[in-house]
Amino acid sequence: MKIELCKKNGLKLIEPNNNLAEEYYKNAEETLKVTNLIKDSGSNM
Repeated sequence: MKIELCKKNGLKLIEPNNNLAEEYYKNAEETLKVTNLIKDSGSNM
């Protein structure tokens, strides 16, 4: 569980969300792939 600060109601417990975690993981993997493609292309970006 995670504790989250809510300005209106104070603190509240948040249940973990596996779907959201999986999306963050997939996005991170794709970002690394794109970064490697840019690096391997010789670009200075």
